[in-house]
Amino acid sequence: MINIYHSPKQFQFLEDGVKYTLREFVKLGQGEAMPLVIQFSIGYHTRGYRGIPTYNVNSIDILCYPKFKVARGVKQRLWDVELDSILNAYVQRLFATTYIYGYVKLQLISAKRVDETAEKIELEDEVHYCLYGTSGGIDMDNELSKDIHPFLLSRGSETGALHFFRSELKAMEHIYAIIPLDWYDYVYFDTDEKEYPDQAFDDRLIFIEGRGELVAIHYSKDDSETQYDVTGANSIFLHLRVDGEPTQDRIYAIAVEDDPDTDETHLIRWTNSMGAPETLLLTGEMKDISEIEKPELYIHEQTDVRVTRKQIRGISKTKYSLHTGYLTSSRISALRDMLLSEEVEMLIEDQWVPVSVASDVANAIHQSTPEDYELTIEILEQTRYRQPNRTINPLPASRNMLLQDNSGNIILDNNSNTIQENG
Repeated sequence: MINIYHSPKQFQFLEDGVKYTLREFVKLGQGEAMPLVIQFSIGYHTRGYRGIPTYNVNSIDILCYPKFKVARGVKQRLWDVELDSILNAYVQRLFATTYIYGYVKLQLISAKRVDETAEKIELEDEVHYCLYGTSGGIDMDNELSKDIHPFLLSRGSETGALHFFRSELKAMEHIYAIIPLDWYDYVYFDTDEKEYPDQAFDDRLIFIEGRGELVAIHYSKDDSETQYDVTGANSIFLHLRVDGEPTQDRIYAIAVEDDPDTDETHLIRWTNSMGAPETLLLTGEMKDISEIEKPELYIHEQTDVRVTRKQIRGISKTKYSLHTGYLTSSRISALRDMLLSEEVEMLIEDQWVPVSVASDVANAIHQSTPEDYELTIEILEQTRYRQPNRTINPLPASRNMLLQDNSGNIILDNNSNTIQENG
């Protein structure tokens, strides 16, 4: 009889491994290969009309050959199936509305022998929730260590708190945290905002539908249903409580600071190694280092004495050189995570544009001073035609506002700027 010998955890990150093992006890001497067709159900969400999530279900069949194991005179057939690479096509960056989305619901449905009996084995398996990336070292079966925070963020702690600028929080819209449910009974969310001392923030927490292992802290961005913007606070607190065990309680703080007053500020957002959105505010100088691709030539017309060639219009690769500004060690860890991400965006002229970012990041192991790095940023969406610069200072609707000579000609200064009568 075939049964499930090993299955993933009920709440699983793909990079931590998603593996099933089916097992069957056989008699010694029965060594023939017995492949199985193993069927799985995969449920996932896509963004539908106006960003409303739509739930989809696919089923996949995997042909699997067994390996054999003998222990204490007992022979076993074992079928191993690893699914993390397949599920990568279905998971996406976490996003939240009424609930949290971006995960995959996985369930083993059945197995079928590939032989003359064609026996279909019904297997009872629970639903597994699989998320992009890794848990970052958090063991969902144990209490949280005092020196490990539960947030799905790649940046480290600065003097006991994670640090964000206000524009970074607003660009992310949510902060996600994973919670070992078997250890903690209550989850609270609060801020140091004294203007609203009786404000209940717990209703701003969002979960996966029917699950509580993942929570999203919702601080609104132009949300009319929210009483006020949590990003106006200076500190955000997540409190995990255990009934009757105060020594196991955990309180985690996020420090929020006004954006620095600098000549330039640039926001880069990416999908971090835990599948959550994260943002860095960079304050260094940015330069345009765009490259013009050399046009390709081809033969247009050829005779016995002459060859006429033409060229295909080249592509202008829009590239920038950007200095990060001085970063602390905790923010450098986020920078490194961003450089490894496959989904990076930069806010350019109020639009999030997909980009590729490269840099050589070297810093001291025990960093004592902030470091500045130079990034090379390339816009991924390119075109063969550049958008012309049509910015002008429009003239007044009436000529009466312009300075004219006796013949009615408009007078210009040496720079060809129109001179107006009022100045």
